[in-house]
Amino acid sequence: MTHWLSKLILGFSGLVLLVIGVALLLDPLGFAASNGALLPNDASVLSEVRAPGGLLTVVGLLMLACLFSARHLPTGLWAGGVVYCSYGSARLLGLLIDGMPSSTLVQAMTVEWIIGLACFAAAARRSMAQRAVFQEEAIREGLS
Repeated sequence: MTHWLSKLILGFSGLVLLVIGVALLLDPLGFAASNGALLPNDASVLSEVRAPGGLLTVVGLLMLACLFSARHLPTGLWAGGVVYCSYGSARLLGLLIDGMPSSTLVQAMTVEWIIGLACFAAAARRSMAQRAVFQEEAIREGLS
């Protein structure tokens, strides 16, 4: 996987997390309604929805910051893989326990798995490439 493709995956996935996180923070009722879920206008419920929005916002920002450092690119990709696959796994568990959600949420689960696995694949590839570079540098330094 080339460097530019890893950066594209990281940038896209980080931006999506940022947008969803901000939407959850600023308009949890509207965001839930767009997925076919009606939340009560209750401060406790809204707080429970905003909290993951804050996490998604921060992780999205972290991922986007990792775009600017080749050394930190794998870190951002690993973080994205963990977040996206965690959400996909939680939705799958919910489907098994609670039954079929709206088609929008089933599509979201599928996309979360695809993005998460793409992040993991890119992270593994970048990590192996970095390890090879570090080993070459260690060999050169040892020979000097």
